[in-house]
Amino acid sequence: MLYLVGVFGEHERALFGWVLYHGESVEQIDWPGLIRGALWVLGLSVALAAWSYAFWWARLRSVPLRRVVGLPIFTIPVFAGLALFSASLAWGVDRLWLRALWIAVGLGCLWEIVRGIRGAGSSNPIVREESDETH
Repeated sequence: MLYLVGVFGEHERALFGWVLYHGESVEQIDWPGLIRGALWVLGLSVALAAWSYAFWWARLRSVPLRRVVGLPIFTIPVFAGLALFSASLAWGVDRLWLRALWIAVGLGCLWEIVRGIRGAGSSNPIVREESDETH
């Protein structure tokens, strides 16, 4: 018997706590697959949210977007999201060269995060211009 809303075809899988009954056997959630899927969704969500915030921030201050996206306050979350995304893809591929490629992309993102954190304390021309206008 099949206790699930919808039909998944020949290769049924259990999703989000639902269990498919095939006669005597029971298949349960593929937890590693669920975590991999959640990682890339979370990663792209973080990157998209940072991009959206940068767009809003630039519009609010009448600053060109190309100047804003280079600021550490925006690059750190974008690269953090891309690092999560590349980690999930590296975890999910079977070919060694693809895994190495996604690990390299993730390490590049981590490097950019470290650079952003180190550069976050430096004086920022956009912030300096705003503080000059307020005094």
